[in-house]
Amino acid sequence: MFGLRYPSLPARLRRLFLSSAVALLLLASADAADAPPANSGAEKHYLYVAADGGNILVYDMDDGHKLVKTIAFAPGLTDLKGICASAATGRMYISNNNNGGSSVEHPVNPGTMFCLDLLTDQVLWKKPYEPGVDRMAMTADGKKIYMPTWEFGGTDYNLVIDGLTGNVLGKIQVGAAPHDNLCNLSGSHCYMICAQTNLLYIVDTATDRVIQRVGPFRDDCRPFTFDAQESRVYMQVDHLFGFQVADLATGKVLSTVQITGPFKESTTTTHPSHGIALTPDGRELWVCDAGNPYIHVFDTTVSPPKQIADVQVGAPTHWVTCSIDGRFVYPMYGDDPKKPIDVIDARTRKKVGSVIGSRQMMEVDFRDGKVIRVGDQYGLGRAH
Repeated sequence: MFGLRYPSLPARLRRLFLSSAVALLLLASADAADAPPANSGAEKHYLYVAADGGNILVYDMDDGHKLVKTIAFAPGLTDLKGICASAATGRMYISNNNNGGSSVEHPVNPGTMFCLDLLTDQVLWKKPYEPGVDRMAMTADGKKIYMPTWEFGGTDYNLVIDGLTGNVLGKIQVGAAPHDNLCNLSGSHCYMICAQTNLLYIVDTATDRVIQRVGPFRDDCRPFTFDAQESRVYMQVDHLFGFQVADLATGKVLSTVQITGPFKESTTTTHPSHGIALTPDGRELWVCDAGNPYIHVFDTTVSPPKQIADVQVGAPTHWVTCSIDGRFVYPMYGDDPKKPIDVIDARTRKKVGSVIGSRQMMEVDFRDGKVIRVGDQYGLGRAH
């Protein structure tokens, strides 16, 4: 059999050896059949979650959010503030405030941003930024990053940072306490809010100038999102159990929408609703609840949006994002790695998995060993 001859071995041992060889060959053939070809063209969808402790945990979204690897990019790191990436450059960025103190009593000096290569998982550079950093955004081409200088930094400007080198290119003056930024899908605009200001600032990324101010909203701005057409923005503000809707063409606030039902508004925070995501098709808005273990769903095909569901989760919610295709919603409770968060099927509104506790997460898609698409730490409209 197979033309093999082992005259020095007893017949019984020769039969055992040949049987084992056949089994190994069959096993290898089965493994090869199950494994996708190196250039199969198949897409793979992964959720990257940067967690306190300095690790990025990578989950396979197509296999029940199974953990596939852990990237130890900065062991011991705490107080992570934001995450973003570019498919064009294959790079991911994570910001943090070094001393772990997001408060006036424990100022940081300075904040830091890490740049990682998504193909090698290696840190390319780490750079400091004063007085601190917050939830940044970047253009789709990966050339510019817009960094808030921290809600407790005592500033009124954003930094413009070169995405390749990390060098500061300039500053954009906005309101007090720059906090959260979000770019549109093309990268032509960056939307900026400040924790002590009731306006939304829209920046032209070609000139790095503020081209529009939206509002005023009824209180200081918090998390927000907008549709793919950039016609409506959904803004959370302090002391509102719900959100406001504004017209991006006119800059005017259109409506104020409150969460209804048997839910008590949190009295332990100034922002009882913190965290808001629009599904990629633009048809549903998922709104966080700081006082109850729920996330609330609103129909955005009507005006004003109508509350249509209340999804129970593991704890009061503080941030939320969606998968690029809209299959999954990720309501986040905070940044405690010991408290896993639920993965929600957007269609059934049922829990289908869990991932490590963190607010710094985003989807990264690959094909043939290359990054082809990235999501966002926010959930924003994608379908025109």
